[in-house]
Amino acid sequence: MNNSTLNPNVSFPKDVFMQDDFNVDLFLQKFCSKTGLHKLHKELGLYIKYLQSLMIDIVNAESSAIVNLSSELKVLQNKFFNIANPLGQFKEEVSLIYKIIDVNLHSIKNLLEQKENIASVKARKINELRILISSHKISGILELHIEDKNIDMEILERSVDQYILQQMYCQNCNFQEFTSQTTHSTEILNQMLNNTFYNSLLVKNTEHIVRCLQMYMMMNTQNIAEQLYAQKVVRPALLKIINQEKLTSCKGDVSEIYTLISDFIKSDMSYLLNIVYKSNGISGFSFLLNSVWVQVYELLKLNLGTIYAPGNPHGFHLRFTQTCAFLSQFEQHFLDSSERNAFLQHSTYAAHKQLWNLPIYFEIRYMEVLINLHHSLPKRVNSAIFAEQIVDEFKLVPSISAWNALRECFSPNVYLSQLLNRFWKLHLQVLSQYSVWIRALFEKNVPIKLGKHTLQTEEELALATELKLKFLIHLYSDVVAFNNKIQDPFGAGLLYLSVVPSNLRDVFTKCLIDPQQQFQKHLEVIENFIVNIVYSDCSIHVKKILQIPRLYRKTNRSTPVSPSAYLSSMTQPVNSFYKTSKNDLADVVIKRILGAIHMKIIMEYKTLVENVLTSVTKTEESLRRLKKIKANNLEASAITDDQKIRMQVQLDLTCYSKEAEQFVDSVSINELLILIKDSEQNELK
Repeated sequence: MNNSTLNPNVSFPKDVFMQDDFNVDLFLQKFCSKTGLHKLHKELGLYIKYLQSLMIDIVNAESSAIVNLSSELKVLQNKFFNIANPLGQFKEEVSLIYKIIDVNLHSIKNLLEQKENIASVKARKINELRILISSHKISGILELHIEDKNIDMEILERSVDQYILQQMYCQNCNFQEFTSQTTHSTEILNQMLNNTFYNSLLVKNTEHIVRCLQMYMMMNTQNIAEQLYAQKVVRPALLKIINQEKLTSCKGDVSEIYTLISDFIKSDMSYLLNIVYKSNGISGFSFLLNSVWVQVYELLKLNLGTIYAPGNPHGFHLRFTQTCAFLSQFEQHFLDSSERNAFLQHSTYAAHKQLWNLPIYFEIRYMEVLINLHHSLPKRVNSAIFAEQIVDEFKLVPSISAWNALRECFSPNVYLSQLLNRFWKLHLQVLSQYSVWIRALFEKNVPIKLGKHTLQTEEELALATELKLKFLIHLYSDVVAFNNKIQDPFGAGLLYLSVVPSNLRDVFTKCLIDPQQQFQKHLEVIENFIVNIVYSDCSIHVKKILQIPRLYRKTNRSTPVSPSAYLSSMTQPVNSFYKTSKNDLADVVIKRILGAIHMKIIMEYKTLVENVLTSVTKTEESLRRLKKIKANNLEASAITDDQKIRMQVQLDLTCYSKEAEQFVDSVSINELLILIKDSEQNELK
């Protein structure tokens, strides 16, 4: 039945109170507006009474079931109480049984441990007994033949077998009580085996040598065989080779000593090495490393310690390179790569490298290179700075010295690959010092020294200027040569850098970018210096254009038909520079420098011409104001002094324009041509 029709007098559904978001205020607001508050109050009262009656009906209907459930629960409770006591007794019985089992397990564990200890003690005693028996057997077998020079190999092998059993028994127990007996038997065995091995080497009995080596392998005492060979064979032979008397007889050339060592390996050791490397079942021996190399290292250090002294860098370099060549050759004797790696990682190999004091050697070379370079870089320019002959495109003594210093860093008689990073830094420092020297000269305006006294006369100043210009031209050529060489360092530029590994060449090339930039800046500065020097010589004659009015005013000079004489003097420094530099500088450089010189001349020339023309114009106006023009009108057909001045200026401008047009742009030439047109217009006026 629908809740809304349960009671027609109720205006709200009963499930509205069962909603989760029920709100009293919203309920009243919603239903009061429909029925009014008073009527809603009555409906709620009726609904409450309805709910109460409904609850009473439900309780009456379910009361009998509740009573029955209560009685059944009471009966079940009584049954639980009846089985509680038997369960408690059963729990106590189970706990008692657990304790009994735990006690029995503990006693059984103790009995098993006792049994194991007894078995261990028994085994140890058995092994100790076996060790003693083996020791007595070894001693008994060998003592019977201890005085025999040539013991039977089978007897020796039986003794070795007993020794191996003895070592196995020793490993099975912590055997220390009978060390003296085992040590004695082991010493006798090693002594007889060593004697047999040494005698076999002397007579070159291949079969006995192989069997002895196998016994050493079985005993795991390969090092004893190597030490025996080192002390009995190698050391006596090397003592005759590695000594101070031999070095003196070789005049300090250690390569002869190394050759004798290699000959010893090839001749005296080849027999043993062939057996070791070619016989099956022979392994674990390294006679080259542990017998030969160790002795070579010790005897070199003991008897030839002077070869490691870096006081004489040339001799040190020679001995070090010869030693490196010997080590490389010695390394090739190892046929097994594992032996070769062991040699390179051996402690004596690293210790031998440490004996060579490479940092001190580099410091000596460092001082030699930089001091020689420093002495060849003068603070003043003099005639001695020019080389008598060109060396690798360089014309100045400082440039040749810097180039020689660069080559010396990687020359075969100086460079060591182990010091690559240091010599490369020295190489860069030489370039830097050369660059600093150039910059210092520029900062001091390229000081010149002709003799012991200062420059005073004009002739001395002219000679100084000529010397400075020649120096700058040669310096420019040398800097260009340096820049070209370092731009392609690993090509045709710096052939001496071929010793640099290929994987480092890109990095080294990047290091040369900064020196290239510095040299490029120097070239720009040198060009400016050359331009200023040549222009200074020209500027003295350019100013002579101011003398033209004085030459024609009231002097009755004839009409000008040729350029002034000062023009040849003005352009003479330019022509002289061209003749001097055409064999040293590139055409494009000469043209650029000449263009800059003419530009400066044109700027000054233009200003001076304008001043002359302005002065002439003002003079004409002044004469007109003073009415002196009448006298000139009487000779209307004659050419005035002012016209002669303009004509001379025009001739000079035309002549110079033709000479300068091949070096400067058309705009600058047009400025001169404009002056010429202005001069012509003034003449017409």
